[in-house]
Amino acid sequence: MVRCAFCGKLVPRYKAIVIKRGFHLDKATMQSVDKRFVSQVEHKMYVCPSCARFRGIVQIGKSRKSRTPQKRRG
Repeated sequence: MVRCAFCGKLVPRYKAIVIKRGFHLDKATMQSVDKRFVSQVEHKMYVCPSCARFRGIVQIGKSRKSRTPQKRRG
C-alpha cells in the first residue's frame, strides 16, 4: 500500500500511477551555473487513479478496454 501524493488515500501499489517530478537542465545552462548550487533531484510520487483523472495525468477511459464484446471469428 502506498499513499497518494495529492489526497493522502491509501492505494495498492499495482493500482497507483507513478509520477516523477523534478527538472532537467541542458548542457549550456549547466556550464553557466555553478554545479555546487544546483540539485537535480527527482521525486517519485504515487497518485491514486481518481486524482490522476481529475488532474489530467491520465485520460479517462484510455486505460480500460472497451466494454463491448468483440465479434467471434469462425
